[in-house]
Amino acid sequence: MTRGLILRNIPYSDSSRIIRCFTSESGIKAYFIRLSKNKKQTGHLQVGCFIEFQTKGTSNGITSITESRPDSAINQCELHPSLIGVWLFTIELLNKSLPEDFHVPGLSQAIDTYYTHLSHQSISAEPLIPLILISSKLGVHDPLTCEVEEKSTLAESLYLLNIQTTPSSVTNIKFLPTLHEFQLHFNIKRIESLYLL
Repeated sequence: MTRGLILRNIPYSDSSRIIRCFTSESGIKAYFIRLSKNKKQTGHLQVGCFIEFQTKGTSNGITSITESRPDSAINQCELHPSLIGVWLFTIELLNKSLPEDFHVPGLSQAIDTYYTHLSHQSISAEPLIPLILISSKLGVHDPLTCEVEEKSTLAESLYLLNIQTTPSSVTNIKFLPTLHEFQLHFNIKRIESLYLL
């Protein structure tokens, strides 16, 4: 079974979808999937859900998912409503910055860890946290250049994710300039999930 995180769900027909999935081994991949008529069997195929699946090749070159289920390795308790915005923001950053078939070592595990802490509310819901996490894993931002106030919720949250920053008496890293740098680097015109934050 392959593990993945659904980043995008594109309608293909009434009974099928193309899903963009961030896999732990191959980065982002696109898959074709036929939907069951039973909605209870397809609830795990929503954007932001972790899944386990099996695939087979098809004649048109798109790999098909033959079997899928919620990922048993991730405790997928429902996110508190106040956390959904930051999780969708995280998903959008991944979807817009990663090309298909590009594997970034350690990124999948870091996202799994972030989601686990977020779902248990043991980490701050600040959008700067996933932004720094993804930026640092993709080499856009060196977290050691970030001066973060010691014992702040930001510093504690980054510590939980094994992100080293430079201790300071004040926090000098700001969300909007860091996001702007990220968008420029990946030529991202718009982040739709910002209105949820």
